[in-house]
Amino acid sequence: MKRFTLRLTEAEYIKLKNYCDELHISMNDVVRQLIREWTPTSQTSHHEHS
Repeated sequence: MKRFTLRLTEAEYIKLKNYCDELHISMNDVVRQLIREWTPTSQTSHHEHS
């Protein structure tokens, strides 16, 4: 997987890291989810909000 550089302040990074720890998910999962939401896919015709 390509490494993405997120331009975050240290405070934002810590906040994101705490968020990941609370939900027991990894930063990579969050980044992948963001990329999935940013990238329009023709696979799904409807948007799913979970």
